[in-house]
Amino acid sequence: MKLKQTKLLPYIFLIFFVFFTTYIWDKIEISFPDIDIIGIYSKNNHNSLNDILRYLTFISLPVLSWLVTFLILNKKKINKFIYNFRNTEFIDDKANSYLYLSFFLIFFFLLLDFLSLNLPTQELDLVHEGQQLSSAFRSSLDNSLWSNSYVIVGIFFETINAKLSWNFFNDISIGGFRISILVYILILKILFLIFVFKITNILNLETNLKPIFFLINSFIFINFLDYDTFTSNHISYREIPILVSLILIVDFFNNNKNKIFVIPILFFLSFPVLMWSLDRGIVYNIILISLIFFILIKKDYKNLIYSIIFITTSWYISFLILGDEFYYFLENSKNIIFQMNYIHGIIHPQPFSDDLNSTRSTKTLILLIINFVISIKLFFNSNFKISNNFKFVLFYISLVSLMTYLYALGRSDGPHIKETFAYPLIFQALFLLNLFFILIGKSISNIFNKSKNLIIFLLLIFISLNFNYNLENLKTYNSRIKNFVKLDDKNFLKENELELIDKISSELNDKNCIQLFSNDVALLYLLRKKSCSKFYFTWSIGTFENQRKVISDLNQNNLIISGGPSYGWDLDINEKLPILSEYINDNYELLIKVNNYQILQKKN
Repeated sequence: MKLKQTKLLPYIFLIFFVFFTTYIWDKIEISFPDIDIIGIYSKNNHNSLNDILRYLTFISLPVLSWLVTFLILNKKKINKFIYNFRNTEFIDDKANSYLYLSFFLIFFFLLLDFLSLNLPTQELDLVHEGQQLSSAFRSSLDNSLWSNSYVIVGIFFETINAKLSWNFFNDISIGGFRISILVYILILKILFLIFVFKITNILNLETNLKPIFFLINSFIFINFLDYDTFTSNHISYREIPILVSLILIVDFFNNNKNKIFVIPILFFLSFPVLMWSLDRGIVYNIILISLIFFILIKKDYKNLIYSIIFITTSWYISFLILGDEFYYFLENSKNIIFQMNYIHGIIHPQPFSDDLNSTRSTKTLILLIINFVISIKLFFNSNFKISNNFKFVLFYISLVSLMTYLYALGRSDGPHIKETFAYPLIFQALFLLNLFFILIGKSISNIFNKSKNLIIFLLLIFISLNFNYNLENLKTYNSRIKNFVKLDDKNFLKENELELIDKISSELNDKNCIQLFSNDVALLYLLRKKSCSKFYFTWSIGTFENQRKVISDLNQNNLIISGGPSYGWDLDINEKLPILSEYINDNYELLIKVNNYQILQKKN
């Protein structure tokens, strides 16, 4: 009885500190900084660091209390931990015809599903889609990047992607842009397949069980997101570089021949991923730092030098290619990192409370703690049938889960919290199914040997039914793509938006640019006009200094478009930008009013 109680003690401490950190959650508070950005944080005198500190405390204290207590009670296992943590192994990826067959069949199903899609003709999202369309259009005029656009997310996501799709189809259109997003979703689904395939090959499982493991997890993972870009998923296509890093990490910890390619690719992507999406790029580079730390632990100085060389090369080549834009990137990124949370921040709910989205966030946080405990504890077991390579992969999934939840700390609404839930689920799916097969491996393997073909066939049939196949769409895919790309913008607009574009277009013939005082940023693209200032997305202006910069960019000939629908997801624009609002009210007058939009001109 005493022995059982002793074994339970670390977990008692863990549970205690979960409730303790819940209790002190809102007591962890730093004073509001001297910053001139009006938003939900400033209205509540809430420092953006509060959410980060609360989050890290909530995760780290329970995990550390468990670890310290476990180490005190299991001193003899410390050597096992050190040995397991410093050593990886080579696992020969033996050819498994059923595993390869399963991979290519699911891949085929994915392609059929993609080619059967009904192309998205929903009304244009003037805010989120408009952010990408308008930035891309500005860049298509002058080839500028950060120099003429205040980039919020990442230059590829926000600017380059739409330009690439327009160049590919040789047509500036909403349809071409939307097809590119569908392609990225398909790429992420394929990356999930590759990831599960790689994982399956490093498992200490009966060979006959590996196809089943692959099929079940592939089915789970590819359903984390769908092609409806207007709904929130458990993961976003913006995670492509992070999933690429996890795929490469599988080979990094498996000492096979692929490792000579892994380090160059992993570390050379250091800068490009920051261009893809700034927040994902930061997470990616933290992963690289942790890998360097592991290389140091192993005293693998040759690969340490290679890692540093490839990171340095990545940044130097990017500097040479980008020229002056590189300096604009640095300035832009610094401002986004330190300012954006204050611009769009929503205070994170307290766990186990009645706060909005508390339930959704709490289940994610608890799962993060559980996953960390599992991934650490595995390194103390040398007799368990889990390869060291798989232990490291699980640990990195935990680490990625920890870091990607930071996306939800800047804007803690339902969709952003939901998008962080995939990685904790990935960890559980991989670990639990592997554990299940280990525990009953022999018995189920014997059953599988007798009816191998039937089981694989039934699983494939079940999975295939999850996909959408439309023979007519398959036959007409090429023509449908061409027609969709050529669709006029008006096919994606509401009646009031069409009326606005029609009525004000004539007023803009002699205007080089227009300035928005509206969050409907797509208007710039729809009117085929650039913004008068680099702050094309009004919502992102933020600081008093930036508001003054916008004012300085205006001249006598500029028109301003204000108004539009109230979305309810932020403070009123006049409240957020008081200096710019006051200037416009004092110096501009109504020229045209169209529904709830106003076109303003400079007073005499």
